[in-house]
Amino acid sequence: MRRFIPLLLSLAAALPAWAQFQPQAGKFYTIAMKTNAAQYMVENADGTVGVTAYDKTQRIFWEFIPTETANCYYMRNATTKRYVMSCNGTQKDRISTQSTPVEYFVAVSSGYVRFTSTDCANYNNTAKTPNGLNKDGASSNVIVWAAGASNNNSWWKLAETDYLFESRPVLAHSDFMKSAQIYDNPCATASDIYITSLRTVGVEDDGVLVYPATGSKAGKPTEAFQIYTQSKAKMRRGKDFGGTLTLSKVPQEGDSLYIYFDFDRDGEFEECLRPELASTVSFSVPVAEDVPLGQSRMRVRLTNNGFSGADQEVCGQTIDFVVRAVDATDTRIEVTETDSAIKLYADGRMLTAQSAKGIALMELFTTQGARLAAVKAATMSLENLPAGVYIVKLLTRKDASVQTAKIFIP
Repeated sequence: MRRFIPLLLSLAAALPAWAQFQPQAGKFYTIAMKTNAAQYMVENADGTVGVTAYDKTQRIFWEFIPTETANCYYMRNATTKRYVMSCNGTQKDRISTQSTPVEYFVAVSSGYVRFTSTDCANYNNTAKTPNGLNKDGASSNVIVWAAGASNNNSWWKLAETDYLFESRPVLAHSDFMKSAQIYDNPCATASDIYITSLRTVGVEDDGVLVYPATGSKAGKPTEAFQIYTQSKAKMRRGKDFGGTLTLSKVPQEGDSLYIYFDFDRDGEFEECLRPELASTVSFSVPVAEDVPLGQSRMRVRLTNNGFSGADQEVCGQTIDFVVRAVDATDTRIEVTETDSAIKLYADGRMLTAQSAKGIALMELFTTQGARLAAVKAATMSLENLPAGVYIVKLLTRKDASVQTAKIFIP
């Protein structure tokens, strides 16, 4: 056995630099600075590239996908599946990731590597100091700068590793958060794919959600997390609830769509749909007959980072929509005495009056004339009333105009 040891060592020593240090397909790597081995290349939450201390909850794991050119690869973050952008820009420009792959040449010198995109002049000639990925000397950013033999901030150390990324734990909801229906807003980084429209099934003036409110297509969002309140949806007990949404482009490998509901109205999303992803997506979910009545949320989450939790960070887009659980059949109103200045309508079991004269009083009676409730407001809850027929009387504030109506509660 001893005879073979020197032979093996000599074979390893004889391997060219690219064979010893070039990355390999299907493996994961960390990329540490030459000048500070404790700092690793990372994709930040906003998609920019920088350096950070070793932390498995940060996006510090990378893949290298070989192209058809020798020593050339697509540099892809293993967590977000996004690619390092070209460094063929103005020096000092910050480097970010993007959904489109860019070919990078990996040069090797004394166990360290430099990265230059192949659209740069002299990308494969270190002596001519082409542009490359550099750690900015004044910040933690990775920027475009000359990648020469003497520029140590342009040289990096590759280390093969297992994929060890750990999502940050989501904090448990407190009893107060549940009772107050307070939601966690996820960290979100925008990408090139986003939701352009969403519409739930039904008649538009009967509680159908339309996004955007104009009915046209939404443009690329400036913020990747949004709470949308311009249009709201009704979810009817014992019925299916669903709709259709469209995306800005054909989804790519790694893109995923999740739709969550908070049916029990405790500030936590439980019900999850994961529709098959395409440019246009239809979805549907059954609404139980005993879900609590009232306002809740639907969360639509488009991401390419592999996380499936409603509150986990997103690389793409998250939109929270307002939905309201109502009875299968809405409260029906039959006006018996009319004042054209007063309008009365029901949303589920919430009765609302409108008048330019103001509403001074709403009273609720049995059909035998016994008064059940009175409020000095324009809204009245019918939540606790059994099914049946009731009489409502409205009084305006300005001139004491009166309107009465029959209320049929299913």
